[in-house]
Amino acid sequence: MGDREENESQQLWSDEEDDTPNTAPCVSAIGVFLGLVAGFTFGVVTVIIAKTQDGGASPMLTVFVQSALCTAVSIPVILYRKYPVIDYPKPKRSLLILNSIVEGIGRITLYFAYEYGLAGNVTSITFGAAPIITPIIARLALGDKWKITDIVSTVINIVGIMLVSGPSFHNGDQSESIHDAAISTMLSLITAIVLSISAVAIHSLPDVDIFVINLYVGVVGLVGTLPTLFISGVVTWTLGVEVWAYIVIGALCYLIAILAIDIAFQLENTATVVLLANLQICVAYVGGVLFLGQNAGVYEIIGSALIIVSSLVVAMYTWWTNRHRSQTLRPGTQ
Repeated sequence: MGDREENESQQLWSDEEDDTPNTAPCVSAIGVFLGLVAGFTFGVVTVIIAKTQDGGASPMLTVFVQSALCTAVSIPVILYRKYPVIDYPKPKRSLLILNSIVEGIGRITLYFAYEYGLAGNVTSITFGAAPIITPIIARLALGDKWKITDIVSTVINIVGIMLVSGPSFHNGDQSESIHDAAISTMLSLITAIVLSISAVAIHSLPDVDIFVINLYVGVVGLVGTLPTLFISGVVTWTLGVEVWAYIVIGALCYLIAILAIDIAFQLENTATVVLLANLQICVAYVGGVLFLGQNAGVYEIIGSALIIVSSLVVAMYTWWTNRHRSQTLRPGTQ
């Protein structure tokens, strides 16, 4: 019995199936598309959360509502499809719990970072660091290969992030004190690390249904945030109707984004998905200008354009590679 679980654990972290069904052209194209959808939707979530926090909502309340929605949506689907919830080998159960914990920590640290820094800057630092951290963890844990396009796109991404966050963060924006900027940066980097661990964990669970993964995320999120909300008092729950509407809409967008990126992680290379999801940086800046009254200068515009280019490079190269592979594998193709 112990030998079987040890072998299963080795298989979970070996990624030996990386070149089989999940890299079929059509499946990979879906992964790329969902990565972009997740990036756009996460950007929308960023703007909405910033609005709710301006209205007095705490990060813990936001995580609580998101977790409650994940749980409420996942349970009926799991019951209808009769998916197992706890009947998994010990290594898989451990990964499910690990992913739930680090994902919850990542959301909390990210949302607290929004309270200390500009939404666009926090998003840039967090999800600019993730494409660097995730491939390292994926390489060590799964043996994922880092393609040349991932390296090129990461370099472009870093330059774009420096341009986007540089004028306001590195040169000292008046709306951010040095103290607040330091706190938001630290929280952003912590978020990048724990969300990278989450990405690799999800990639290691290709045969576990997304709704089961999200049920674990929802339950752990509820258990972790509910005591804090009760301790904080009634003020947390007595927000205006508009703020509650934003919280609920933000939770719905979060659910869409998390489903999209979880599926993408199971279908496509983790480094590729993380780079594609960086589209959220541009969305966060545009949303900040349109809805939060933040200003975007020339550097921010150029940086956002570079980030979009890096995502397009990954998407187009992945499409071209898989199209070439399908022509090579198709019988009778020259």
